[in-house]
Amino acid sequence: MAEFTVHGRAAEEPASGDEFAELYGGDVGYVVRREVEVAGVSRGDGDSVLMAGEDDDVVEVEDTDGIVTFYRAATLAGLARGGTPGPPDVTGLLDRRTRGEGARIASVRRSKVTLPPGVENAVRELDSVFGPELTRSGAGLVAGKLSGFVLSPVARKAVETITSWVDAPVADDADEAVRRRKPKVRGVYEVDAKLLLERPGRREQPPPGGEDPYLVLLHGTFSHTEAAFGKLRGTREWERIVDRYEGRVLAVEHATLGRTPAQNALDVVATLPEAPLHLVSHSRGGLVGEVLSCAARYDLPLDAYASAPEHPDRAALPLLHQALRDRGIRVERFVRVACPAMGTTLASGRIDRWASFLFNVFQLVPVLRETGMAALVKKFLLTMLEQRTDPRVMPGLEAQMPESPFLRTLLAAPPLDDGLASIAGDVQGRGVLNRLLVSGADLFYGEDHDFVVPTSSMSGGVGRTGSRRAFFQGPWVNHGGYFANEDSRQALENWLAGHGAQAFDEAPPPRWPVKRGEAGEVTGQVLLVPDLFGSTLACGDQLVWPDLARLVSRGPETVLTGRDGVPGALVDGYSVLESALGTRHELTPWRYDSRRGLDELAA
Repeated sequence: MAEFTVHGRAAEEPASGDEFAELYGGDVGYVVRREVEVAGVSRGDGDSVLMAGEDDDVVEVEDTDGIVTFYRAATLAGLARGGTPGPPDVTGLLDRRTRGEGARIASVRRSKVTLPPGVENAVRELDSVFGPELTRSGAGLVAGKLSGFVLSPVARKAVETITSWVDAPVADDADEAVRRRKPKVRGVYEVDAKLLLERPGRREQPPPGGEDPYLVLLHGTFSHTEAAFGKLRGTREWERIVDRYEGRVLAVEHATLGRTPAQNALDVVATLPEAPLHLVSHSRGGLVGEVLSCAARYDLPLDAYASAPEHPDRAALPLLHQALRDRGIRVERFVRVACPAMGTTLASGRIDRWASFLFNVFQLVPVLRETGMAALVKKFLLTMLEQRTDPRVMPGLEAQMPESPFLRTLLAAPPLDDGLASIAGDVQGRGVLNRLLVSGADLFYGEDHDFVVPTSSMSGGVGRTGSRRAFFQGPWVNHGGYFANEDSRQALENWLAGHGAQAFDEAPPPRWPVKRGEAGEVTGQVLLVPDLFGSTLACGDQLVWPDLARLVSRGPETVLTGRDGVPGALVDGYSVLESALGTRHELTPWRYDSRRGLDELAA
């Protein structure tokens, strides 16, 4: 029993009506044990409130900016435990951590989370594979080369169980208020100016073909059509777009964790029209568009999957190519918005840390707050909290990693002529959004980004004989804001109408990312790769390399071979070289992670 105390004022009735409890509380079994208000309560006025429960309870600590940090109860109690008997007080520990980010604790909530038995067993199975006491070569997991891992049948089944449960769509007859904020039953839907997915609009057969193009919408990870494209609804640009296509507007609702982009495309190819397609994608949906366009023209080789004999794309890619060719489907125009076309970093292998950051983005960025995406991420996060599961075992996430065989296959394909125009952005934070930049996204990506996807990745992908790019930058630019902003909506409309050169520039070739804050005239670009152990390593907020004392106290073997440490800047010995190179070049110091294989790093 992991007990601890918090100094504050206990809520008489713990909150139970938040968005997550409303949308997924029944699925997960989410019961708030106790909630303590800390903000505004002085030491003299408050009480030492006991928060008791089980070791696996989830503790949600919200600061005065609204940013939430998730802990397992036993872990939090262990961090705060001193030499005195009795339950430790966590107030000081949490206050120091939030003050370090420029805020203070607002509230602490402890909840009992109960997963369905099948899902709980699957999580336990993965924990036995990825637990800190085991190596990657044991317990049914074999480290592969560039393409990832080979899982045992039992572990693979566990992944399928978890992803199918998290990806599960809402029932057609669900309450309207709930249904609008959750992913719908998978398939191809007809949509109109209202941009709502309804059961009568779900296609069982392909719509009529012909020479007139169809517009197809493709959403991203943890999202759904109404969440991704909802801000188009009611705009003049969207109304004109719908009028132009005269009823030929479709949306693809697809699973984003348990299926690869190639599988997503294969799942719906039979219900796409035999007609030219104009695609509009958001985020990971762009990878579905990439493989649709590429596989319609080329029978892609599977060389990149050589070390992954069980990878689902080995079957999906040839079948997709054949189906597209048999039905004469081709991509004629493509507007790709904020696509991770060259991959995106997923929290240095700690999937729960990445999901925790996404949760805060989706609940604090105004245009994302009403979509229900934060609640879905929380469902995933509570399932995987403190799991050391590598994101590469989840097919939908693995495809977005720079070293994935999927991206390497696309990048090696011959150039396409599919009228691609990319919309890219770079967020500039203000207020709490700036805190998200400093505490999360800038640390994950180390370059310009829109909170979720690196800006440089948005203009990469399959080579094109000709392509265009529109770039937007500012505090209003973020991963959920492209369709809310008039300038990017106008660029979208112009390109679909065939006169997009007014809003788009020639797309620049992909280049190495450049860190924020660097300025001045430059004559070239330098990627500075340090020697072994040439990057700092941090565990939480503590530097453990090259701080030998902390390294020894934490255990060198645990730190240097485990997954908890996060590589950072180059060690001080490189400062003179960095300074000299940075005066004339765009300098990117590589965060060399000595725990990863050289072939993986090279990818």
